[in-house]
Amino acid sequence: MSSQRSELYLKCGPAAETLYLQHWQPAQKAKAAVLITHGVAEHSDCYNLTALALNEQGFDVWSWDLPGHGKSYGQRGYVSSFNEFIERLNQVVTAIHERLPAGQPLVLLGHSLGGLVTMKYALDHKEAPVSAYVLSSPAFGVKIQVPFLKDQAAKLLLHVAPKLTIPHQIIFEDLSHDSELTKTYYKDPLRHSKFSAPLYFGILDTMKEVHERAHELQKPILIQASGQDRIVDTVATQELFNKLSSPKKTLKIYVDSFHEIFNDLEKQTVVDDFVNFLRECKI
Repeated sequence: MSSQRSELYLKCGPAAETLYLQHWQPAQKAKAAVLITHGVAEHSDCYNLTALALNEQGFDVWSWDLPGHGKSYGQRGYVSSFNEFIERLNQVVTAIHERLPAGQPLVLLGHSLGGLVTMKYALDHKEAPVSAYVLSSPAFGVKIQVPFLKDQAAKLLLHVAPKLTIPHQIIFEDLSHDSELTKTYYKDPLRHSKFSAPLYFGILDTMKEVHERAHELQKPILIQASGQDRIVDTVATQELFNKLSSPKKTLKIYVDSFHEIFNDLEKQTVVDDFVNFLRECKI
């Protein structure tokens, strides 16, 4: 079944900065629209195969590049504050909702950092035109051990050189068992290894906040987590899940998968669980 892919450049903020969006439209009438928010140091095109798989299931799919990533504005690996992500996601949601057929549901899917951004957005924008949230290996706790000296350097840079970036600790081979796939990550010109102090501490502060506020969420939510995650802490994900008050909440853990569950050994089960959850929510 064929899909039609297109691009959109969205102007935002007082400086009319540019956000980059992609759209994968299924051949048949869509059941719902899905907006994907990617993880740190990656970009929207990393979800091409996921988008095509969801197109096959009858979903209209959008994805966007966060500020400081991909083809969107900003210095690589830098963001002025974590709330900049939330503000831009809100603008993207508004822009997509305006383009959807009347009554078509919108579902937000966030991976890793994108999962943290999506969760914070859900808590800050409870009246948003979003029918359900799906979080893939969300960053609710850190598994990577950040060296003490790098942590101390980040604290200093936060005050004296916030735009200065240092390499992150992510090893691509820890993302998926598919070695042929992870080899391509090293050749991808839109990926980067940069991390600024405001981004680092923004992530840590937001992790703490979403744990404290998780009980506020009332909309349907599916959390899909890795059983062998070396990037984020799955135990922290389970702890946050237990705090959720949503009457419709589901947690799935894929015991054989690394961090990128949509690109790993159980990817078909991951897609099936995504589709079944939305069906149970009558989306």
